[in-house]
Amino acid sequence: MNNHALKGGVAGKSWVKILLLTIISLTMICGLLWVNAVWGNPIRKQMAKSRCLDYYQNQYHQLFSVHKIEYSSKLPGYVLTLSPENDPQIQFTCNPNCDILCYSDEYGGVLASRLLVEDIQAMIDPSYAHLALQMNAAEDPFTEYGGENPDYFETNPRIRLTKNHQNLSIAWVDPALSREDFDRIAEEIAALIETQLPIINPDLQVTIAVFADESDLVAHNEADFILFTTFDTDQ
Repeated sequence: MNNHALKGGVAGKSWVKILLLTIISLTMICGLLWVNAVWGNPIRKQMAKSRCLDYYQNQYHQLFSVHKIEYSSKLPGYVLTLSPENDPQIQFTCNPNCDILCYSDEYGGVLASRLLVEDIQAMIDPSYAHLALQMNAAEDPFTEYGGENPDYFETNPRIRLTKNHQNLSIAWVDPALSREDFDRIAEEIAALIETQLPIINPDLQVTIAVFADESDLVAHNEADFILFTTFDTDQ
């Protein structure tokens, strides 16, 4: 009786150990899966870095630096901030969590935007240098108009400008400028861009604004234009 009781007690303890080990193992596995889902893992991080650098260095035949790598649990995956080594002020994001890249080759968009600003500055400065105009442009891959045929992976900036519309802002400071004079200047600038820009940027969004003071966040006067439309504006 004592031997049977002893064997039964040992067997019972073994099952308890097995159960505890199973629970601990499952807890660790679940914990690792949770950490991976929320924070990512070093292997996927290195893969994301390699994928972004390989893409841009092969496409543009120059070296790029990684400034930041962040994990997004919503994607899920890593998103990187890069810049060309020869121009670190240009920073853009790389989302390598899709086939090739997600959404767009952002560096190509930045190059196209810079070229657009350079072309427009060369046209406008002779007549409006006294206004000290500030210009910025950005490609918008998330808005598409009828008649457009976008290509967000084109690497030639001038060709890219003919395919993907840009959002252009032109602003200056003049506390004394009347609404009538502002409207005249804005219309002249828009007409100059539409008639003399050496390329056609489809559905170019132009916002022209004047501020009463450099510190103002809201424009004193503002006008919006859509140039080179690919859709019927009367509909």
